Amino acid sequence: MLPEIDHTAVNGDFTPENRLKALIIDDARMDRMILEKLLLKNGYDVYTATNGHMAIDVFNECQPDIVFIDLYMPEINGVEIIKQLKNLFGDQFIPIAFVASDADKGILEHCLESGGDDYIVRPIRENILKAKLNVLLRMKNMYDELRQEKESIAIFNGLQTKDLMDADKVIQNIHKPLFYASENINWILKPQNILSGDIICSAKSPSNNHVMLVGDNTGHGLPATIGSMITCETFYTMVKKGFDVETIMEEINKKLYRLLPIDRFLAASIIEIDEEYLVMKVWNAGLPDILICNADGSVKQRLPSIHMPLGIQPMKVSDVIPMRINVDKDDLIYIFTDGLTEIFNEMDEMLGEQRLLEIIKSANTVGNRVDAIVNNANEFKGSSEQTDDILLLEIKCDSSLVRPKNKNKNHLAVLAPMDWHIKLDFQSGFIRNSNPTPILIQAISDMQGLGNHREKLFLILTEMYSNAVEHGLMKLDSSIKEEKNGFQKYYELRQAMLKELLDGQILIDIEHYAEDSKGIVSITLVHNGAGFDLDQVVSEDGVNMKKSGRGISLIASLCRKYEYSDSGKRLNVEYEWEYINTDDAD
Repeated sequence: MLPEIDHTAVNGDFTPENRLKALIIDDARMDRMILEKLLLKNGYDVYTATNGHMAIDVFNECQPDIVFIDLYMPEINGVEIIKQLKNLFGDQFIPIAFVASDADKGILEHCLESGGDDYIVRPIRENILKAKLNVLLRMKNMYDELRQEKESIAIFNGLQTKDLMDADKVIQNIHKPLFYASENINWILKPQNILSGDIICSAKSPSNNHVMLVGDNTGHGLPATIGSMITCETFYTMVKKGFDVETIMEEINKKLYRLLPIDRFLAASIIEIDEEYLVMKVWNAGLPDILICNADGSVKQRLPSIHMPLGIQPMKVSDVIPMRINVDKDDLIYIFTDGLTEIFNEMDEMLGEQRLLEIIKSANTVGNRVDAIVNNANEFKGSSEQTDDILLLEIKCDSSLVRPKNKNKNHLAVLAPMDWHIKLDFQSGFIRNSNPTPILIQAISDMQGLGNHREKLFLILTEMYSNAVEHGLMKLDSSIKEEKNGFQKYYELRQAMLKELLDGQILIDIEHYAEDSKGIVSITLVHNGAGFDLDQVVSEDGVNMKKSGRGISLIASLCRKYEYSDSGKRLNVEYEWEYINTDDAD
């Protein structure tokens, strides 16, 4: 039980609601009474204890706002009592004042070293006591306010963390089903916090090429992730429709420039590798050099940034001029963001590119090279904090490791063959700046619902249009591709000649009709160029194993009919597909 208090001795207008509680720990009865009377007079409820054991019990029951304790106590001295009491404080701040006689020398130093916050000297003067009380309670109020702010911040941080985790879950739910994962790619993405400004996208195009994008948004967390979401949505939508990498990057830049604040942008690289993993088309805008390495990890070729990051200024498709690189089966491609090279250790030394190159080469071990590279980088970092998002992508140019693209049975054609007709006329202005294939394929899909036939039709139209532009209108010689770095030379020449094209015209006529239970897509393409000699492009059996001229062989293999006329200026093909009534199948 708490000791009884004589409140009749209290003077003043203090109400029970605003009265504070003081605990006096002193074995001297007279000293207790004097201090108790002064505290009561100043509006305090006063509780007393005569020894350390009693002090613990009284403290637990009254939970005082301030404690006064005699420096010298029997059995357990004041210093030891304070140590025990502080264990009961929890996260509270309760001021402690030692009471001592005027003869005690160095009492303030001893008081503070012992865990006290102040002291008062006997004989106690009321004005000095009031001043001490005001100082100690100001300290307590400040501490309580800081504690409340800390608790509020902790609650806010907890809610923010939950929001970020929810946002990350939504992003992953959107991103993961679209991400094309295969055994020939391996990556690590380590956000600095919950959300990452770094991004990796991977998808297969309708032509079965592998398209990947690696990006590094300015900043971290949610603001940076907004840019990633814009990029992801644009990338996957356009790759699925068959747009080339030039158009994809131009569209991403357009959206980022329009939607993001002026200080936000995206350093990014996009890569397209053909389905046999022989030719790579790459464009680097602001990321560190892309590394093409031999099987032992030694650098074979660097692909530097050739354009500023996206979202900074307007950009045309013609500004995106990818490099085309021949790759070998044993080649390894490494793409990374600067968060990897800018890792710092405890000595404030940066990892840097040279150390990273040494790590890549030393990671030539059986197993996961990416894990080995990042683990070595973490060993260099030691206990230093991660200061940026880290992303590392490895691509193995071994087509035998590439898993087949999933074929969803639900994508089979569900609309019975209908009769319809599309006829389009493309002039030189359009031909210089755009590719109609994705638009046409989307229109055909919307009208007929061809599902899995979409990819084959995309390949057919792509090859027909490319051959018409490159060989029919511009008379490009495909044998250039056989030379060293031939693909790059060929497409650089193509880009230059395309800019000079002034009087080109391509007519595309697509007719669809039913033939028994089948649908027939008849495509006729006519151009106004000089034409070309078909016999110089395809062998007698229609098969070509060279790097040039394979497009016509592909068309022949996919179509039931293909026929050139008018000196190669006109090409007509017929693609046949069988209607499957999914309702009957069920």
